[in-house]
Amino acid sequence: MARIEVPAGDGTEHSRIWAVAPHMGVGLRAMSKAVYEDSSLPVREREVARMRIAQLNECNVCLNTRAASAMAKGLTDELYQQVDCYQDVAEFTPRERLAAEFAEQFAIDHTAIGDELW
Repeated sequence: MARIEVPAGDGTEHSRIWAVAPHMGVGLRAMSKAVYEDSSLPVREREVARMRIAQLNECNVCLNTRAASAMAKGLTDELYQQVDCYQDVAEFTPRERLAAEFAEQFAIDHTAIGDELW
């Protein structure tokens, strides 16, 4: 549920929110396209990093969002839920573990990211 006053009307809360400022959707769509369609990062690595950030930020929307493209590549709901213990889950590749570690460090203390992690 939104934390802002959403106009009453037909459609989902989500669609009514965008009706308030439809021009903002143009920017959001461009950002989403860059991240989800044009990224050079493999989808599973991106999703592991995204989920680790969501866990640390406790974003309920992000925690409950699954990318169909990542799930098609074997990132199951169970694996999404295990991102917080990425070092101990054999199903994560070394690069996926690095993506989670980088996301974690970025969220907690980005200035401490050293050359080795880069």
